[in-house]
Amino acid sequence: MTARRDKARAAISTIARALEGERLPVMFVGGIATALFPIPDGIDVRPTDDVDCVVDLASTADYYAFVSRLRARGFHECTDEGAPLCRLVYQGIRVDFVASADTGIGPSNRWYRSAIAAANVHALEDGLEVRAIAPIFFVATKLEAFHGRGRGDYLASHDIEDVLTVLAGLPTLRDEIANGTSAVASAVRDELIALHAKETFRDAVPAHYEGDAAGQVRADEVLAWLASLRR
Repeated sequence: MTARRDKARAAISTIARALEGERLPVMFVGGIATALFPIPDGIDVRPTDDVDCVVDLASTADYYAFVSRLRARGFHECTDEGAPLCRLVYQGIRVDFVASADTGIGPSNRWYRSAIAAANVHALEDGLEVRAIAPIFFVATKLEAFHGRGRGDYLASHDIEDVLTVLAGLPTLRDEIANGTSAVASAVRDELIALHAKETFRDAVPAHYEGDAAGQVRADEVLAWLASLRR
C-alpha cells in the first residue's frame, strides 16, 4: 500500500471514529474514497487533504441538526478564506459534509441518493468498518461533477483524473460499465462513449497516468476499452 493511500485511509479512520454512534448513515465519497477501493499498488491514488462525506438528509433543518451534533463531537466550522458552508474541521482534517438531497448547502449531485443506498462497507486496518461510495456511483458522481465545474478542461480536471484512475485499477468496474443494465451503468456508459468521441479528451488521457512505460500501457488499455463500449 502506498504512502498516499495510507495517509488517506488514516484520515478516513480518524473521521469515522469521530462519527461513531451517529444515528444517520454517512458515506465517504470524492477522491479520498479511492483509497478504499481494491486498486493495485502500481496505480496510485490522487493526493488529497480533504475528506468528503454524504449524509442521508432530506432538508436544511435536518442538515443543521446534524452539524449541531457534530460540534458536540469536536468538529468546528472551517474559517479558511473561501471555504464552503459545508466544510468542517476535526483534528486538523477538513471535511465536507453534504446531504443526499439538495439542501442548498454544499454541492449537490443527482446520484447521491441512489449511491448512499448502494454504499459498500470496507474494513480498515484498525478493525473499524466504514461506508463508502461504490465504484460505479463514484464514476457517475465524478462525471456529473465535471459537467458542473470542469469547464471542458479534461487535462486539468481532478474529476477526470479520478475516473481514469479507477477505470485502470478496477477490471470489475469496467465489466459492470460495459455490460451492466442498471440505470447508473447505462448512464456512465453513455457518458464515457460521448467523452471518447472527443479528440481533446482522448489526447488528455495519457497525461493522467504515469509517464513511464507501465503508466502509458495503462493509458492505452483504457483508451482501447473506451473505444470498445457500445450503447
